[in-house]
Amino acid sequence: MSAEMKNLQRLLHGKGYDVGPIDGIQGPRTASAFQDWLGDKGFDFSVSTAPGELVLRGPRAKPM
Repeated sequence: MSAEMKNLQRLLHGKGYDVGPIDGIQGPRTASAFQDWLGDKGFDFSVSTAPGELVLRGPRAKPM
């Protein structure tokens, strides 16, 4: 469990994103919520869904 991840989950949850349980563990829903938030802010990056890390990978490939 990470205090920083828990803070990020609280922030995203407060803005209406589904992070799953606010438990300080980065799982697929937290990664998806973070990626959605980045997209809403105009950033075009994908986010790693590997548990225990939050890694930006990008920019995302544009669909053809």
